[in-house]
Formats: sequence, C-alpha cells, structure tokens
Amino acid sequence: MQIWFDHGLGDCVHFAHLLQLYLHRGYGIRVHFEENKSLIWRAAGVEYSDLEGSPHHNWIYREGFNQPNLQEEWSGNKIAGNINLPPLPYLVEIPTAWKELCAVDLEGSVEDHLSEEVRDAARRFLRDLPRPIVLLHTSGTNLPNAKNIPSNIVPHLYRKLLEAFGGSLVLLDWDLRVPTLAHGRVRHIKRDWGHLSLDQLAAVMSECSLLIGVDSGPFHFASMTRLPALGIFHQHYPSCVTLPRPLNVHMARGLRELNASRRRNWNIVEYSRDLPSPEEIVTHALRMLAGPRYGLTLGRDVMMQQWVRDWCLGATPTSPLADRNRTFDALLRAAGSFPNPNVVETGCIRSPEDWAGAANSTYIFGAWLGGRKSGRLVSIDKDANHCAFARKATQLWSDRISVECSDSVIRLRQTQRPIDILYLDSLDVEAPHHAEHGLAEIKAAETKLSEHAIVLYDDTLWDGGWVGKGALGVPYLLGRGWKVMAAGYQTVLSRNDRQVSQ
Repeated sequence: MQIWFDHGLGDCVHFAHLLQLYLHRGYGIRVHFEENKSLIWRAAGVEYSDLEGSPHHNWIYREGFNQPNLQEEWSGNKIAGNINLPPLPYLVEIPTAWKELCAVDLEGSVEDHLSEEVRDAARRFLRDLPRPIVLLHTSGTNLPNAKNIPSNIVPHLYRKLLEAFGGSLVLLDWDLRVPTLAHGRVRHIKRDWGHLSLDQLAAVMSECSLLIGVDSGPFHFASMTRLPALGIFHQHYPSCVTLPRPLNVHMARGLRELNASRRRNWNIVEYSRDLPSPEEIVTHALRMLAGPRYGLTLGRDVMMQQWVRDWCLGATPTSPLADRNRTFDALLRAAGSFPNPNVVETGCIRSPEDWAGAANSTYIFGAWLGGRKSGRLVSIDKDANHCAFARKATQLWSDRISVECSDSVIRLRQTQRPIDILYLDSLDVEAPHHAEHGLAEIKAAETKLSEHAIVLYDDTLWDGGWVGKGALGVPYLLGRGWKVMAAGYQTVLSRNDRQVSQ
C-alpha cells in the first residue's frame, strides 16, 4: 500500500505513530513524503514511495475536533479523528485503536538515525552555553491566535527564565518571527546557525534538557526524542492535539472537571486566565529541570507538585495558615524509600477537588501510587456517603485504592500487612473527643507499623502545646522514641531521626 502524506511536522509525527498499528499487523505501507521530513519516517520504519499511484491522505479536522467530553479520552482528538479514514483500510473500532495508539513508543527513535557529523555540529553550536539548555518555541506557523504565545509577552518570559536559573535559552525560530534578546546565555537558531534541518534539530534536542513549546511541530517531534517537553496550550485543548507521553507536561486553562478527566495520561497543570503568565511557565519549567521530586515519571511528578506544593496551602478555622503543602511534600519525598508502600488513611475525601481545605489526600495517595505502579492505599471511613463519594472521585486511580466503610480503630487493629504510611484524619477537630480518638487510632496501629514507618496527623499543630487530632497521639509517639520529621498545620513523625527540608 502506498500513501502520499505532505502535511506539517506535527502531523507527520502523529501519522507515523498511527502507522505503527498497521505495521504491527503486517501491512506493507510505504509513504510518499517530503525529503526534509525523512528522519521521521526512517525512525518509524516506514519506507519511501514514489508519488505515482499514491493516494493522498487529507489528515482532516473531523467534526467535533477540540470538543472533548469527560468520558472518552479520544473525543475531540485530531489523530483519533483520522483513525480508519481512507486511504488507510479500516482497522478496529476507534476506542480499541486509540488504546493501542497511546501505547506506541517511538521515544528516542530519531536519535538512532543521526550521523556523528550532525551531532558534532550541534555540540559546536551549543559549546559556549552554560547548562542546562532550554529550547524555547513560542511561535508556530499555522493558527497563530490559537497556539502562539503573544509576542508582547515573550520578552518577559525570556527575562523570567534567565533570572530563575543559570542555564541558557535557544530560541527555535526558522522565520525570524520572535523577539530576540542580547544576552550571553541566549542563542537564536536562524540568526546564529541558519535554517536548521530536522536532523540538526534532533541533534540539538539530544543535547538539551527541556523544550518549552506551543502546539506546533517541535513540541510533537520531541516525542520521538528523549527530551522532556512543557507544552503551552490555550485555545486547543491538549488531549485534542497530542498523544500521551510520560515525559511531557501540558499547561491548560483551569477547566477543572475536564482537566481532572485527562490528568492520568496528559499530566495537566492549570493556569487560571486565558494565557499562562511567564511566572507560571517558569515555575513548571524549573520543576521539570530539577527532575522527579516524588520518584515518579517526570510528567506525573510535576503535575503532582502543583497539587501538593501550590494547591494544598489554605486556611481553616483552626489556623489562618494551613500549610499542608509543606508537610505533604515532605511526606511524599521521604516515602520514596518504600519499594511497595502500604498506605492507610483514616477519613477519606468527602468533597471534590478540595485541595486547600482538606488536601484531597485520598486522591493524592492514589495518583502517587499509580505513578509508582506499586503499593496500595486503604482508606477507612465509617460514613457510607463519604466512602461512596471517595470511590467515585478517585476512579482514575482505583486500581491502587480500596475505600472501606468501617470504624477506624477496629479496622486498624485488624490490619495484617505492615503499614508504611499512616495518615490520621478521621474525626473532625470540632467533634468532642477528637484527640482521644486520634490516640486510640495510633495505639490500635502501633504494632502494625513497619520498621521505617511514617505517621502523619492532620489538623495537629503547636499552640503552647500540641492541639488538634494529634494532641494526645503526638506526645504518645514522642514518648516512645518517635521523632518529628516535619511540622506546621500537620505533624509528620517517623521512627528514625530523618529530616526532610520544608
């Protein structure tokens, strides 16, 4: 079978991924493509075809494009909209094909097809730049109003990035469209090297640490390299124009319900206005450059950092500073030492997306364990309505979560498997005897705790003495040799004298 495909860089990357479904089934497919994009097809294992006799693939925007629904991940997606369309033969139903398509892995494939001459040229170009090097692509060719970062914002972004780190910026611009900046840590591709070929771009990407890019060819091409990418999306929703990739983070507007439905595979981080601010872009870029903080794949890790470090800061009637962001962050960093963590919490989540008010703990633990692909969360609550809500709210991570309707003290006594992380948050501080209940819980669980266990008491702070849910439990543990690992609005304790910077 021969096909003529003459579309843009991003479309070629996505079509190369789609063709893997046919190649894996033994279809002999050859493509007539533009020579300047031959690297994509070589890396994807697709042979060249003469134009004569090759029907054209239109690669259309199908009706419903960019109109995702909450139930189907592929809804509104341009690539999914071209599944089974002629001249390709019908394969399988779209949901089945989509699941298979998302599992296609061409990560790093182009790097195996680069010559040493091209690699050396890229190294020479970057030689005098301090590391890490960030590629910045703020302006694409098509649909600029829907995709690009406005040119009046771009210089501010340059400055904020350069102020925030000691590395360098390489401006990806083939047509002299973007503002330049006179600075020793900035290079402009067109001005300072010339019109890059795709092989040269791949070689430059292989030497850099991060791409920050809009919905355009370089961002999509990064999926065939090993370069992590931070995508900036505004009018086009990420799940409608990309395929999932663990190394990518996608910045999207604050459409909370839609974003929540796409978090597992697209690593969505949110901004609240029509466009992200330079400061917001820099925050996520620095986190990506720093590498995983919670021991997860980079995209999931950086997404969770927004939940924990940014959203879990709030205020409650108990304190005007409910800085769960710091204590949850300390807990998750320390918990990376558990190879197959058994997490138990008393008191499950009971309201949607309640990050600042209650830290959304069941959801956070589920996503963390899902990202690790190991461990289990048992969430115990005696209120059947709370349990039903928690099960529904954490469906994305349900394979790692068991929500049990039970009395927490009784259930902790019955626990068989050693507990690595115990989160005590069952009886509200407004309820009588909440401190006594917190003490009963830790006594019930004490002999079940593993050698290096961590205990976190919610709503437990110092006010001339310990107050809140752990008012009795914290002194009890301290008297038995436990140490405070982190403290604020919550208190985190460990058997060992381990400290995690807050």
